[in-house]
Amino acid sequence: MLTNATRYTPEHGSITLEAVQSGDEIKISVRDTGKGISPELLPNIFGEFVQGDSCHPKGLGIGLNLVHKLVTAHGGSVAARSEGAGKGSEFTVRLPIGWE
Repeated sequence: MLTNATRYTPEHGSITLEAVQSGDEIKISVRDTGKGISPELLPNIFGEFVQGDSCHPKGLGIGLNLVHKLVTAHGGSVAARSEGAGKGSEFTVRLPIGWE
């Protein structure tokens, strides 16, 4: 998620990483002021080989799918949010504390 944030955020943009414990889970958020995600792409963003129209030339479209698989395998969840193209994005991972 951090790699994507750095790829899609312009030079003078910002990236915020936050980790907060809430009850029996930890919430990790990565927010950026980058290219954002179109509303059409957002529901499928965690699919295998999914890339946006303005994909980074080095991207394969497997990173977010891998994040999703690893997080859910450990009993967690991952979500993406964006107001649309040019408006940045936010990815949130929730993991239970003490997962094995």
